[in-house]
Amino acid sequence: MYDIFQVPAPVKTFFNKLPLQTYGPVEKRDDALRYEYDARNYAFEGSEAVKKSVNDTFKLGVYKVVQDPSTGCFLATDPWCLFTQLSLCKKNRLKLPRSGKSQETVGSKPVPTHSVLEVSPLASPERFLPILVEGYTKRHVRSSAGINEILMSRFGSADELMYALLLDSVVYDCYMSKVLYKLSKKDFLDAYGGQTTSSVANTLISQGQRSDLSRRNDFSLRHRELASQWRFSATSDTLEQLLNTIDETCLRTLTQFQDLLKISTTPYFLENPEASFLDLKLASYVYCLLNLPSHQTSITGSLRQELPVLIDHTQRVIAQYL
Repeated sequence: MYDIFQVPAPVKTFFNKLPLQTYGPVEKRDDALRYEYDARNYAFEGSEAVKKSVNDTFKLGVYKVVQDPSTGCFLATDPWCLFTQLSLCKKNRLKLPRSGKSQETVGSKPVPTHSVLEVSPLASPERFLPILVEGYTKRHVRSSAGINEILMSRFGSADELMYALLLDSVVYDCYMSKVLYKLSKKDFLDAYGGQTTSSVANTLISQGQRSDLSRRNDFSLRHRELASQWRFSATSDTLEQLLNTIDETCLRTLTQFQDLLKISTTPYFLENPEASFLDLKLASYVYCLLNLPSHQTSITGSLRQELPVLIDHTQRVIAQYL
């Protein structure tokens, strides 16, 4: 009777003639992946950035990081990501990344540090950033909405909260309208990441990320008519009228902030002796608006010509964490 568990004799004879080779375990380390990770990781500096255990560290996930030409520090390209980066510096007494190193070292030995990490927005269930990853063995991931809720609670007075909400509506909408409707595909991917060697893939990635960003902070809900122009070209008269209105409102609001700063007896808002979270939020918006391509957006030129006090304020705030 034929046994289904018995190897047929011809097959057994064939394999018995093959040489027997024993292979060692496959090494799990992927040098290419490690190099890619290190290239996207920027360690905070200062004594408070170094921790005894990797489980005591956090990583701030952002879209992209660029090196500021005047200070040499590495800053997030998105205003919400940059505000979170500066806020973490303020809260934890950290210094901004300047060396481009993925880790700090003591002697020649790497040590655990807090850091900024470029990640895909797909790392978040919301599909937009920033996110904050705390710990290593047991990770706790804070979403963009969760981070924003915590940071909004840092505003100590009703006036500060009112001004923060004003920035997160009027100025945020101006910045986001440029990102969604004015930036070329290349400039968008330079600022928000995801660029590949395929032009078709880049188009799909750009469209997908812009669609996700339009949902962040309820931008599409506040500007339903603008959102309905999604498939229009940048030369559409209707689109241009909507964008110009947002620009005018933003410049008027920023001018009012400049006037408030001029009457303050300290270099910061509301007579604060040091940069408050309100100063950090405003500086984040101004910095990111200034770094938009000037040939594609008119707001950048207007900022440089009409609001020099806010530009000086932004540089002063960033310099605090160098």
